[in-house]
Amino acid sequence: MRIKKSGWVLLGIAIGICMCGRDRGNVRSAGEGSDQARQISKAAAESWDKFSTGGRHSCAIADDGALWCWGYNYYGQLGNGSSADQVSPVQVGLEKNWASVSAGGDHTCARKNDSSLWCFGRNDRGQLGDGLGADKKDPTRVNLDSDWAAISAGLTHSCAKKNQGTLWCWGDNSHSQLGDGANQDRWSPVRIGKATDWKSLSSGGYHTCAVKKDHTLWCWGSTVSASKPAKVGKASSWVSVSSGREHICAKMTDKSIWCWGSNNYGQLGRGNNTDLNRPARVGRSKDWASVSAGGYHSCAKKTNGSLYCWGRNQYGQTGVGDTGVRYSPVRVGIYDNWDSVSAGEYHSCAKMTGGSLWCFGLNNSGQIGIGEVANKNSPSPVDSDTNWSSLSTGYEHSCARKSDSTIFCWGNNTSGQLGLGNNLNQDLPTRAGSLAEWVSIASGWYHTCAKKNDGTLWCWGNNADGQLGIGNNLIIKNNPTLVGSDTNWDSFTVGGYHSCALKTTGAIWCWGLNNDGQLGDGTTAINRIAPAQTGLDADWARVSDGYRHSCAKKIDGTLWCWGANAYGQLGDGTNDDKNTPVQVGALNTWAELSAGGGHSCARKTDGTLWCWGYNYYGQIGDGTTSDKNAPTQLGLDPDWQSVSAGLYHTCGLKAGALFCWGQNSFGQLGDGADIDQLAPVQSGSDTDWALVSAGSDYSCAIKINGTIFCWGNNSLGQLGDGTAWKENPQLVNKP
Repeated sequence: MRIKKSGWVLLGIAIGICMCGRDRGNVRSAGEGSDQARQISKAAAESWDKFSTGGRHSCAIADDGALWCWGYNYYGQLGNGSSADQVSPVQVGLEKNWASVSAGGDHTCARKNDSSLWCFGRNDRGQLGDGLGADKKDPTRVNLDSDWAAISAGLTHSCAKKNQGTLWCWGDNSHSQLGDGANQDRWSPVRIGKATDWKSLSSGGYHTCAVKKDHTLWCWGSTVSASKPAKVGKASSWVSVSSGREHICAKMTDKSIWCWGSNNYGQLGRGNNTDLNRPARVGRSKDWASVSAGGYHSCAKKTNGSLYCWGRNQYGQTGVGDTGVRYSPVRVGIYDNWDSVSAGEYHSCAKMTGGSLWCFGLNNSGQIGIGEVANKNSPSPVDSDTNWSSLSTGYEHSCARKSDSTIFCWGNNTSGQLGLGNNLNQDLPTRAGSLAEWVSIASGWYHTCAKKNDGTLWCWGNNADGQLGIGNNLIIKNNPTLVGSDTNWDSFTVGGYHSCALKTTGAIWCWGLNNDGQLGDGTTAINRIAPAQTGLDADWARVSDGYRHSCAKKIDGTLWCWGANAYGQLGDGTNDDKNTPVQVGALNTWAELSAGGGHSCARKTDGTLWCWGYNYYGQIGDGTTSDKNAPTQLGLDPDWQSVSAGLYHTCGLKAGALFCWGQNSFGQLGDGADIDQLAPVQSGSDTDWALVSAGSDYSCAIKINGTIFCWGNNSLGQLGDGTAWKENPQLVNKP
């Protein structure tokens, strides 16, 4: 299974970017001129002419007319005859007669010097304009016309202008984004109206905009709720327009910039997040040279060559050195020699006047073209430290404890789940607080909990369902917050939107979301904002929370589960939810357990491993994809040391070797591939692993020497190796 994110690219945008180097996650001062001078000197050897950023890929034309693309390539949008992602530019064919290029959501269109038009990539809505519906991995000509003047590829549609000034569109028309007055997809170019005075155009998410020669601006599609070109206001002073996913930005003849549409991330640059249905001026400046509207961010260049960006920035796509949202334009570095810019879905690229190309932002598919990719399908070291003692992987973030009792977290931080006092994502381990008195830590979906050496329990992150246990569900906490006043907490676990903990008395207490009875207190749909005891038993030894269920082991070795049971994840032989603990079989030989997304696994005292529950991806490991509502043994091996159930995959250790199975679309099994495995497969040949933790679609493990390794999906920095995104411009070199 592949998760597809779409984006588009905007035509005719000019902007620039700064080169602020990044070292181990820290932004270097822009004043470090010597290093940056060397970068610029190196860049002089590279000379790009035109370029465009799409959903998760980028394309550029070199000064010799050759076309190069890089990044995500599942649909063939790189045009190199394959569907393999590329982390560095690859040439599209051998021809060197390309004049312009536009990268869309999952497709690309380009124009040759002879004015012929070619498209390649995804074609499920007819966005390639070849009259067919099959994806193309090589450039395919759009009819036989040779009078095309400009092209703009949107999310799932394309539009182009001919030499005589007519406008044509094709592809997805579900939101009337083609402007032909209908909402039927078009598999070949259709003419839009009768006008012959179109000057420039830009295709966005589900809308299109264009400027006429008389400087009037016209838009159609979802953003303006028009099925045919509709004039924007009464002004006749528009110079250019750029369409984003759900917002639009345009420049006037007086060099002012105006934006409108969706503004949930500040992409309109107005200093707030209020949506607008008509153009509103960005600041008071009248020295803008061009503007580019991207996914949820925008970038613009001033006449002096300086670059500014604003809007969503969780992947560093604004290039300002961090991952904090920007509601107003913020300058990117200190340089004033930028020529043009293109804001894509979650990344951006900009060209210097000397022809060098620089990209920044999300790099999960290699779309910034720097020769590396964020996702890893085999274990990758987090850092060189050798004093890591424990770790816990959550949904999109990880936390680990060092031997000096400090804790570090990395990955998604939109709910403050990293405990850093802010909401900035981190792609390198970042210390949570200044204290060195932490004993253990557990990462959940969007919240985290940890215990101090004084026996107190602390939680932070999302609290919408009371999962922090702090007595309310009103406020997200981005710093560790004390759970009650008890000092006798022993161990604890964090699930999807609930938490459970074991006290030194042997009693289990749970809190948070209870829609499936996952708190085990005999109720359903009654959330708890503070710890509530699960039954009256006081002989519990260990507890583990899954997404919507929980499991626990008693001192006598019996195993019990409660909560959601649609897939049999409670292991009691039924598929009925339970709001109190039910025993898993009649055995009392269970040694260890782990509750995952919709499945559970446990190890017996004889070293055998057993799993049950949801098995669509083979995460139970019995060689099938059939769900199991009772424990099923994985082979006959009696030497399993530990097990960790993730969202749709599982990992375990035996004799120091690492094994994983289940979903592998992001390489989360660590076997160097992306093919799901229905039974355990060894990850590498090392036999010095000490601990493993399976997350959502990634995994992490600690070796005996105290080093941490992670692998799998890294789109939010959850691997902690600093490659998920680049917050500052990175030089793109041709191979």
